[in-house]
Amino acid sequence: MTSGQHGTRRFLVMISYEIDIGFAIGRLLGVFHDVCRRLTNDPRAVHFSFGKLGNRQCANLPRGFDNLLEFDYRNFDADAVARLVKYIRQHQITDLFALDMPVNMPFLVAARRAGVRHVVAYWGAPMSSESRGLRLLAKRLEVLLLRRHRPNLFVFESEAMRYLAVNGRGVPRSETAVVPTGVDSARFRPMPDSAGMVRERFSIPDDRRIVCFMGHLHTRKGVHVLMRAAQILAAEGRSDIHTLFLGNRNGEERAFTEQVRGAERFVTFGGYQSDIPEMLAGCYLGCVPSTGWDSFPMSSLEMQACGLPVMASDWQGVPETVADGVSGVVTRAGDAQALATAIRTLVDDEAGRDRLSAGAVQRIAAGFTREHQIDNLVRRLAS
Repeated sequence: MTSGQHGTRRFLVMISYEIDIGFAIGRLLGVFHDVCRRLTNDPRAVHFSFGKLGNRQCANLPRGFDNLLEFDYRNFDADAVARLVKYIRQHQITDLFALDMPVNMPFLVAARRAGVRHVVAYWGAPMSSESRGLRLLAKRLEVLLLRRHRPNLFVFESEAMRYLAVNGRGVPRSETAVVPTGVDSARFRPMPDSAGMVRERFSIPDDRRIVCFMGHLHTRKGVHVLMRAAQILAAEGRSDIHTLFLGNRNGEERAFTEQVRGAERFVTFGGYQSDIPEMLAGCYLGCVPSTGWDSFPMSSLEMQACGLPVMASDWQGVPETVADGVSGVVTRAGDAQALATAIRTLVDDEAGRDRLSAGAVQRIAAGFTREHQIDNLVRRLAS
């Protein structure tokens, strides 16, 4: 649906979280704003709602942006819906673009009566577990009956997430699309001149190849698998391999004492760092060993953009972030021995690692930048 078909489009981007949302989702807000801005060609035609506004500004939106509404679509009442309807009519909102909006949203009936013509739900997490047989049939029938209560289109970051929506929640495949996330290529890029910073900051010896993980130490992220791989390599006498965890909260590492026992000298918990691209410049490999839900992890793209081949598990959307044998290596989720073997192989094959490094940089530049993500969303929402 283009602006020429129905006049000027006006977007309300709906976020159910507080306005001071964290980095992972905060990054998406800028993408959503730029997408809607391009579709409307008018900055005044882009609006945002948050579950809670308070007195804060959103750091991920343009300075002074004040087209804001407080509305939590996951926890609303009649008065909140009335305020939403008034806002839609006052600002002639034509499109809703909502983050992680479920299938059954009764307030959409009132929103459509107020003038909304199109509703898009963008999902950055699995919508459902897989269903089969009569259970799946019942869910498909339910979704069909909820036509006025549900979005017109569901956008997912990976094919794996779309599969779970179609074969788990019963969403018609024809009402889905896949648009991968993208990297800020101005920030995440090879920085050979910064290669020594990570060793200096964390006192990692020059003769060790650094394997890097980025993110909180959540079990679903498979950190225990990488820790076990580090134990295996240390037990083999591989003193030339060092594992670095970046992004852990203070004290998180204490829950994993047993997982690194015997490999303590070869494992560093670096915590949050503001200069991640510079830190990655001195690393040898990246690792995304997820074993729990994961859609399309940004860390994998960021590490590849900086020139790191990525060791990725074959869980949900994770393997879609790498090209196996071209920009990284895919191993079986939860298999620490297979991960240790993959790491060892590339540490012993520097030429092979360098080939994957070049492939990683090329792959991101060719299709996984922030600009690619915005272009793909614009094309999909303009149709």
